[in-house]
Amino acid sequence: MSRRFLAVALTILLTSLFLAACKADDADSDAAQPLPIVAGGVTDYVVVRNDLYDSSNPIVRTAVRLRNTISEVTGAEMQIKTDWDGTEDNSARKEILVGDTNRQESKDALAQLRDDQFIIKVCGDGTKIVVTGKTERGTEAAVDYFCQTYLGYRSGDDFTANPDFSLSLGLEDIRGYDGSAGEIIPANSDSEAALIWQDAGTVSDGKRTLARTDVLIYRMHGMMGKPYKLTFDIEGQYLITVSTDNETYYRLFAFTDDGYGSPRGNYTADLTEYFATSETVYIRVTDYHPLDENSPVIYSLSLTDEDRTLD
Repeated sequence: MSRRFLAVALTILLTSLFLAACKADDADSDAAQPLPIVAGGVTDYVVVRNDLYDSSNPIVRTAVRLRNTISEVTGAEMQIKTDWDGTEDNSARKEILVGDTNRQESKDALAQLRDDQFIIKVCGDGTKIVVTGKTERGTEAAVDYFCQTYLGYRSGDDFTANPDFSLSLGLEDIRGYDGSAGEIIPANSDSEAALIWQDAGTVSDGKRTLARTDVLIYRMHGMMGKPYKLTFDIEGQYLITVSTDNETYYRLFAFTDDGYGSPRGNYTADLTEYFATSETVYIRVTDYHPLDENSPVIYSLSLTDEDRTLD
């Protein structure tokens, strides 16, 4: 084989590899390309929900809450519509689809999920955006996660107003909402942010440290009647309490209980009795002795479906 032939072959091979790399880079670039949802307080998107539900349906209320939150953060006047179009072709209308709508994008996204999951998905060129779970509670969890993670909204007095809001083309974010996979959720992660109902503390070096008077509340979703175990990787003089209505709280454990102490460790509590009557529980973390300087430090937490550990 001649040197000239080898040189030509090598040139062709290197050129092919270069073009393949360029295509891969282009694909990555397209996937990360920002998709403006609101620009300068103005949007072309509408929130769409299932037309078959009346105003008392939880998914309808959830869709309204998403619309209101986007408007509150960005100042945009966003409309909310149903998925019934009559003879009108709305395939090109920019829509945020909440719950199980009749759009094919909703059907395709739901087909990707287990019962305990939700999805945030930017479909194709971004004309349709899906925010849904397989259940009503899953859709509510999807909207909670969307508001906190992508809009930075935790409550009516805990968000930063911004007239511009974007997602990314190619976004597909699938999450479990009842902790059935036993995922360990580190402090200051997106997964932790999705659980926080009332924020408190400062985060550094992968841990969340509460001040003496801080009150941190997590809101956790599960399936009613299933057994769950809560685990904290925590240290300091902590008091962990639980509620199903965010009003009346009951003690779960504290640093003074048998086997628990100030040193860092994994401490657990059985939440089965609380999920027996509710799909939502609130977990409150406070300083057991606020007069000293040994405040709680959280490294991670998890919610485990105990049924699944028996599989």
